[in-house]
Amino acid sequence: MTQHSGPADVAVLTTQGRASPLGGSWRALGGIAAQCSQAGASFILQILAVRLLGLEGLGVFAALYGLVIVVTGVSTGFVGDSLTVLDRKSGPVRAGLQTWWLCLSFGLGLAVATGAWVAGMTDGGTAVAFGAATVFFLLEDALRRLLMANLRFWRIVLVDMAGLTTVVLTIVAILTQGDLGLWHLLCALAAGQATAGLIAIGLLPRGDRYLARWRGADVRLVGNYGMNRAVQLSLRPGLQAATRLLGLALVSAAAVGELEAARVYMAPTLIVVGGLASVLFAQYAAAKHLPLASQIKAAERHAVLLAGGAAFLCAALALVLPWLGPILTGGDFVLPALGLLGWAIRTVAFAGSMPFMSLAAVRGMQATTLKITLVEFVVILAAVLLLLTLGGSILWVPF
Repeated sequence: MTQHSGPADVAVLTTQGRASPLGGSWRALGGIAAQCSQAGASFILQILAVRLLGLEGLGVFAALYGLVIVVTGVSTGFVGDSLTVLDRKSGPVRAGLQTWWLCLSFGLGLAVATGAWVAGMTDGGTAVAFGAATVFFLLEDALRRLLMANLRFWRIVLVDMAGLTTVVLTIVAILTQGDLGLWHLLCALAAGQATAGLIAIGLLPRGDRYLARWRGADVRLVGNYGMNRAVQLSLRPGLQAATRLLGLALVSAAAVGELEAARVYMAPTLIVVGGLASVLFAQYAAAKHLPLASQIKAAERHAVLLAGGAAFLCAALALVLPWLGPILTGGDFVLPALGLLGWAIRTVAFAGSMPFMSLAAVRGMQATTLKITLVEFVVILAAVLLLLTLGGSILWVPF
């Protein structure tokens, strides 16, 4: 149920010489379906958090879940992208991949759980559940990426749906016994990711179901390749996680929960935009032989279309707010208009910039896009810190 994977996942279809996602092949549709199942499962999990935890619990869960997405980005860069590009049939490379996989999964899980407990975000029991959920999240993510590297996209959909089903059934079982709290939701998440991981192992090609011998593991080769990708994939979720943590430290959990509820309501638009951006990334990769000037013009058209479509979807969600809002919140609170407007504007801005960032990455300008993302990270984080320090409303954060 991870939500971090980006356009590079769908681009595997093109970069390995297979059918383009725009060609209408069954495998290409599977690639898009895998994106949707992943984002959809994450979206449903966040809806459950809104309905079951209340504003304060939602604020803490959002901060914890944001940390999971950040460390998953690190693991995906080191392990997921590396196993897709490097020769994993080589014994030393395979051993290096599995070394990074296990060390990062358990090491990062322990780190975020300990950090959450020391910072006072959770008690000891909740920290243990959080650590377990993070470890299973990272283990399952690499297995999911291994299916992706083998172009088994429809099997990924089965894995995602199995994990989501396990989470929902676990939550239902807990609710029959009483109220549900943050600890229960994290345990349900851990159970879902563990189930998804076991099913992913069963669906892998036979040659990818074994571990290589540890001796001679080429950890340096994997680390050198994965470092840049790990930084890039973790920056944007890192920014979101940092703003949530600042909100918890400088405002309150309830305020963060209010902002998060507004984000969840607008999230379907971002899911659609992200899926279309993935398809565009693959299209740009397939057209690398064309003159750059013609592709820049195409990106301009795509930016207008994506931004316009995002604005239309956000307006549609605003129109049905009187009916959908109470369904999301359970009638316990009102979604803030300022927060909804902020997330809508941010989504439109994201939609307008993605085609250009994707085209730059395809044309060998990964270092440039990384620098742009770094500048974005620093500027936004500084602005949020200044806003909250001066006592401004956290609902201005999306702006």
